[in-house]
Amino acid sequence: MKTVVPPEVSAAHRRSRNKGKTFERDVANEFRAWLGAEWTVARNQTDRQRGQVRDSAGEFTFAFVGSGLKIFPFCVECKAHESFDYHQLWVGKGPFARFFEQAVAQATAAELKPLLIFKRNNGPILVAAWKADWDHHLPYFGGPAPAPRLEFHREGRLVVVTTLEFMVRCTPLFIDRSPPPRLRKRRPGVGQ
Repeated sequence: MKTVVPPEVSAAHRRSRNKGKTFERDVANEFRAWLGAEWTVARNQTDRQRGQVRDSAGEFTFAFVGSGLKIFPFCVECKAHESFDYHQLWVGKGPFARFFEQAVAQATAAELKPLLIFKRNNGPILVAAWKADWDHHLPYFGGPAPAPRLEFHREGRLVVVTTLEFMVRCTPLFIDRSPPPRLRKRRPGVGQ
């Protein structure tokens, strides 16, 4: 038996999906501007976001096109949610908990670090990551001002939440898998 979906439900679903795609496109543009011309940022198909393929986990594939072999250390999950309330960050309930669990699961499958980018309607874009991963891969070299961020415990670890606006002022440190430079062997008696 075929299930009939009322037109108003399917229209609401389409608006929600369009809102999500628009948000992901805006975030991808922020990443392109932040990372520069040596990186490409491509949106992954929905069925390739779960981490089955390492370089296709999360919302985006990040490809380094410069010299060397650098890997963007984060698996990015984007969520634009109408009913998200900021107090849910402290209590560990509501959609944030589900969103972060999804980000962690995708990142773990891809052997990357989770990075959740989320917002509520008409709110600032926020970023959440494990604190240890943030401190290691996104240090702030912009001066004496401390990072505007919130920290709280989740699953026995510290989570850091800040704005996307602040994150793009940080200097990303990538995983560098480039081979070490070859050392030239000195021939005996030459150059002595």
